[in-house]
Amino acid sequence: MQEDSYFLNEVADTINVPQDYIDSQIGEQVKEIERWPLPQVTADIRPDDGPVLIQIEYIVDGAKSKDFELAIEELKNVRLRDGAIN
Repeated sequence: MQEDSYFLNEVADTINVPQDYIDSQIGEQVKEIERWPLPQVTADIRPDDGPVLIQIEYIVDGAKSKDFELAIEELKNVRLRDGAIN
């Protein structure tokens, strides 16, 4: 995160973006991350344990289910490349 802040500050200086604006954008990113709950770990996992299975459950509004299906389908190759099993 610190490297990202440095990069944004350098870009801001180059194109004359006010520092207050950059700071507010970084703050918004942190707020977005903080709004997600911590994952529920159901086992005592140590750093040297593995392999592990990570299961993600999506709760999707029924009215948006088709949009979700299309969006997740676009990510299929990325997920499979990164180790997803389906």
